[in-house]
Amino acid sequence: MMKLDVLKYLGLAICLATSGSIYAQTPTTDDQEKGEPLLKDVADGKLTDQNYAHMELQFNTSGHAIFEDGKYSNGNFSINGVRMQISGQLTDGLGYMFRQSFTKRYDVNSTDNVSMALEKAYVTWNVNDHLQLAIGKQYMEIGGYEYWQTANRIRYYSDFNSTVRCAQTGVGAYIKMAPDQTLAVQLLNNSCASETEDVYTYGFPDMLQKTKTPVMALLGYRGFFNDKTFALHYGMAYGQLASNRQQLYLTAGHVYKRGPVLAYLDLMYAREGIDTKGIISGYSQNYVSDEPDFDFTASMRTAQHVEYLSTIANFDYRLTPHFNTYIKGIYEIGRVYRDNGIYNRGRYNNTWSMQACVEYFPIKDRDLRFFLHGVYKKVDLTNLGKKVGGKSSDIMRVSVGLEYILPVF
Repeated sequence: MMKLDVLKYLGLAICLATSGSIYAQTPTTDDQEKGEPLLKDVADGKLTDQNYAHMELQFNTSGHAIFEDGKYSNGNFSINGVRMQISGQLTDGLGYMFRQSFTKRYDVNSTDNVSMALEKAYVTWNVNDHLQLAIGKQYMEIGGYEYWQTANRIRYYSDFNSTVRCAQTGVGAYIKMAPDQTLAVQLLNNSCASETEDVYTYGFPDMLQKTKTPVMALLGYRGFFNDKTFALHYGMAYGQLASNRQQLYLTAGHVYKRGPVLAYLDLMYAREGIDTKGIISGYSQNYVSDEPDFDFTASMRTAQHVEYLSTIANFDYRLTPHFNTYIKGIYEIGRVYRDNGIYNRGRYNNTWSMQACVEYFPIKDRDLRFFLHGVYKKVDLTNLGKKVGGKSSDIMRVSVGLEYILPVF
């Protein structure tokens, strides 16, 4: 495993690369925002060409039946996602993107000073055919198809992507090195570098000091190969969470699309000085010490020095213009790489899930679909996970729903 001093040098290298570049936000075309199969925003070698004003509403609703540990738990209807998106071009080469979610918390994030429901708010400037600049709230340049796909398309996220704070405020640059090769550099806020309960549900460790520079540097690569049937999207992110506590992401997405077939394989790795995802920390809710005089404070529930690794594989097949099917598998592990508090070094969980879905498109050329989706998820804790109070579990959910992207203008 990487040592922290190595991570420091790696982060410094990213920061130096960032300081020598002009920054920009992820250029996203309308097709990518609507969830077209390939990562078309920059991976196809085209910087955003938004010579229009466009507004759309994204809507997703479904009914669920949920079973936990083999027993029926509950059933209900829910609104999974309602979003409004506005994009366009102010003048020649100057564009904008705004997206608001109506099914997220409206608390103001102290780092960004804006509601957490505001997913995107940025302005872009196409300097020339090879460089786009932007500033505002934007997505971190993390690799992986599941991460970049429109949220309404993902019926059930991996634990990794469901706990990533993907939208942050800052600056960056997209540099087109070749027609199908793009390099991205970003310098963004890191809202996880905070002492709030919103980030650390189980408390911020008392012995740590808050960082004075809550930012994250990111470096990304996107490219198309083999007549644009194969896409790569790699990303690396580094930042400080607190004094002497760093955060590192190494992520990779691989997408294949040809004819009726869409397949992707995502690899996601996180190494964190403090458990921002809260997965391992969450196992300690039922912790009971063997030592009667042990003072177990609230902040000790938050684990430190953790690692997470996720593998996500998906296969779509378009049976007819009206029917699509897919299967998806996810395998994830979490471990502690250095003893701290009640957490000993080692692996804490093996989590895997399988998903299957059938989608029906009743109207041609309309982004309206009905779906039947099923997921089975198993959380298998190791002895270390059980020692801190965690329990193994499984969940099965069957959903029937509707998704619609309605163009307003």
